[in-house]
Amino acid sequence: MHARDNTGKTCPDFLPYLFATVIAATMENLLFHWTDTISKRLQQNPMRVSVLSPYFSSELKQVILPNVTNYSSAFFSLYQGLKTGIAYRILQRNVMFVGQPRIDYFLNQYAGPTIDEHVGFSYRKPITASLAGLFTCFVEMPFLMLDTVKVRMQTQGMGFREAIMAGNLYNAAGITLVRNIIAATFLFGGSTVVRQSFGLNNPQEATLKQEFIASSVGAVLATSFNNWADMIKTRKQGNYSAIPCITIAKNIWAAEGIKGMFLRGLSPRLCTVAPRTAFTMTVVNQLVKKVNSLSEQGFFSRRQPLPVPQTNTQEQKSVKSNRC
Repeated sequence: MHARDNTGKTCPDFLPYLFATVIAATMENLLFHWTDTISKRLQQNPMRVSVLSPYFSSELKQVILPNVTNYSSAFFSLYQGLKTGIAYRILQRNVMFVGQPRIDYFLNQYAGPTIDEHVGFSYRKPITASLAGLFTCFVEMPFLMLDTVKVRMQTQGMGFREAIMAGNLYNAAGITLVRNIIAATFLFGGSTVVRQSFGLNNPQEATLKQEFIASSVGAVLATSFNNWADMIKTRKQGNYSAIPCITIAKNIWAAEGIKGMFLRGLSPRLCTVAPRTAFTMTVVNQLVKKVNSLSEQGFFSRRQPLPVPQTNTQEQKSVKSNRC
């Protein structure tokens, strides 16, 4: 039996979320790692690539596929850092999607009445979902070193050992925390608002279509509002000299203006990061729903002990009379 709070939500099980998140994170990297590489290279390179330029195709190739001569080398170039990316994404997504529902449940139990009293019950679920996502951002920070190694392999063409030996693996910790807080707040808060508009109290109650819509809205909001922080983070990780993030932001603003500060790399991120985040969130919640249904049917239950043979009443009476 799962404990319930006064909103009817049950405390989520740990193992179904862990199982679903590992599968979803691995699938996410296998399907979308090449799009992440393109996005990171566009953010890292300060050269402006304009569609109106007569050299658009050659300039774009120079940024996205430098020193690539054939299709096989293009494939390996776009999938540089895949293993590191899978390791980082599994750890990061587990913290995000395994920890957030449990923190959300406890916030509903202990902070829910206070939220209801001050802002109203209708705002309770989006607020607790956003706060729960915010708390997970601090837990995932130790894994930043893997993300830094991945970005260097994607943008600098380094090997795994070379990227580690370059040092400063937590070079962009501050701006990464800011980016993650913005992303988690809008991802979980936005998707919860959409589910609430469907009349749903729990992600596992949503159909595949409803969950995909809710996850997509949250992912688009998160990607749009944290793009500026993600760009500074990418340049900070790629340029592993001790340049402060404020200096990087000032240089971007002076050289590229407001478009470079807030819009550079946004279109590819909306086409790449938002779908992969929505994909993972949808897969996790739908897999958890499936695992829970199988558990209720006894599919994952332990093997029952063999029944103890019972003697009939005449034998029991005879045994008792003999004992007497």
